[in-house]
Amino acid sequence: MQTTSLFKDIKPKIEVSEVLRFLGARNGSAPARTVRKIKTLIKEIHDDLDPKVLVTDMDILACGEGRLVLDPGVELKSKKLCKTFKSCDTAKVFVATVGDKVEKKINTAIQNNKSYDASIIDAIASVAIEDTIETFHSKMDMNLKSRSQCATLRFSPGYCDWDIKEQKKIFKIIDAGKVGVRLSDSSLMSPRKSISGVIGVGACSEITKRINNPCILCNNKGCNTRRTN
Repeated sequence: MQTTSLFKDIKPKIEVSEVLRFLGARNGSAPARTVRKIKTLIKEIHDDLDPKVLVTDMDILACGEGRLVLDPGVELKSKKLCKTFKSCDTAKVFVATVGDKVEKKINTAIQNNKSYDASIIDAIASVAIEDTIETFHSKMDMNLKSRSQCATLRFSPGYCDWDIKEQKKIFKIIDAGKVGVRLSDSSLMSPRKSISGVIGVGACSEITKRINNPCILCNNKGCNTRRTN
């Protein structure tokens, strides 16, 4: 049985060090004026962030031969996704966003020839959407553990061997329009500061036995959102 929930009470934490990471700063270091600028822009765009996570719970019907099949027959093709979800009973399919106001801020800065500000706002928004889904994920996992269940790390189309075109299947499952997210013909989301994907759920006794971090299985060592060394 499918159930859909909307979470809106998430307050993303935006650390200067994380913004610098998205800007490509080595060792999190930057000139003092850059740090001051980041802090100023974090305050300026705070009210433009509108974090939301829309989640649909689905039963897993099968997992094998590079295919994860969700009830009622939605087939997701990825060997690494299937390996990650091998011990899961259900999946949480989600779309998260921080809204389009911050994207308009980025575009306005570009139009006003403030590319420096635009790049920083873009990095701030990236941190905000990442922290939004991570905060949701952490709270969900804590709730699951009270029932002796655990969650895998999230897995998104376009990462590892999961084709970004599979994004279309997620948007058929979830009415992302409820949180103002649209999908282009090329499978890119709008607003850009949005994330879609799946999280597996199963018994902790089984989940903790397995390597459930898809980043361990990925060779893209330079990814800014990599969740392992």
